[in-house]
Amino acid sequence: MGKAALIIVLGLSITLGFLRFILISRPLEATVNVSNYYSQVMARNVAHSAMNNYLKNLNLYKSLRGTFIEKDKYLESSIDTVWIQSSSSTTSIGDTIKVKVNAYYNEASSKIEVNLLATTLYIPIIPAAVSFSGPNPSLDLNGVPYIDGRNHDQNGNLSSSYDDLPGVVVTSSTDSTNLSNSLISTGMENHVVGIGASPSIYVRNVPDPSNYLDPIIAAANFYLPEGSYSQIQFGSQDNPVIVFGEGDLKFSGGVVGHGILIIDGTLTLSSNFFWTGMVFVIGQSPEIFSSVGTNQILGGVVLGGNDKVARLRGTADIKYSYEAIQNVMNNTTRLMIFQILSWYE
Repeated sequence: MGKAALIIVLGLSITLGFLRFILISRPLEATVNVSNYYSQVMARNVAHSAMNNYLKNLNLYKSLRGTFIEKDKYLESSIDTVWIQSSSSTTSIGDTIKVKVNAYYNEASSKIEVNLLATTLYIPIIPAAVSFSGPNPSLDLNGVPYIDGRNHDQNGNLSSSYDDLPGVVVTSSTDSTNLSNSLISTGMENHVVGIGASPSIYVRNVPDPSNYLDPIIAAANFYLPEGSYSQIQFGSQDNPVIVFGEGDLKFSGGVVGHGILIIDGTLTLSSNFFWTGMVFVIGQSPEIFSSVGTNQILGGVVLGGNDKVARLRGTADIKYSYEAIQNVMNNTTRLMIFQILSWYE
């Protein structure tokens, strides 16, 4: 009996001791687990913060490359290293870019690897020297203006490097007939040239520019409020830019530009305006585009909306240029965007 009682007491002591050990160790394990989980979450947050920051910087500075080591930038006691590598020394359309991040917080680490493809914001193919996207357009020519759909190089000389296009494109046969008859009746049919007989007016599908211009407007290098402008140069052949004007804008002389000009309003050219690239006018007023004096657009013009009127006076020239448009598409930095091909964590 005494031995049995002793064995029972010893057994209870061992059991109670084991239970006490469990009760003491479990909070400690829980504390360690919570601490490790917290560190892992923080390391992952640091990795995401670093990746998002450098993707934003890469969007602004397309040539950003190299290794970047940061400490305590996103969280105190955090360290991260960012590598940005490219398939080409100078980023162009079609290049691939790899961005890798290693982040640490306490003893925990987190890694992210993102592969990107350099591409461009969407702009439909320019189908003519002047394109009307809506019904019932009007074209009023006087003096010696020319709308020329034949291909020209970036110096304004005729070029056989790409196919010629119509001088003017509209969206219906009725509009084509009405414009042609109007030009013939005023003796201006030979001032709209391109493929086919003069006046060179064809029917094509012209997407409404208001449906695709918003992302390009958001990427603009320059914003111009309503008013008159003169003696300004926007961009260059090697560095074309995006210019967005809102309201009624008048360029009164000495304005030279390379790139994309977007006007949400009316555009008036009064002399010595020279633009190489693309011009989009999407205002609400019917008479959204007028030119007086010596002006030249080398590339293409798209006029958006219904019942739009374009008036060209003096020696205004609008010449189609595939080379000028391609130069803008390939070299306008703000047009370039990066498509995410893969994201590994």
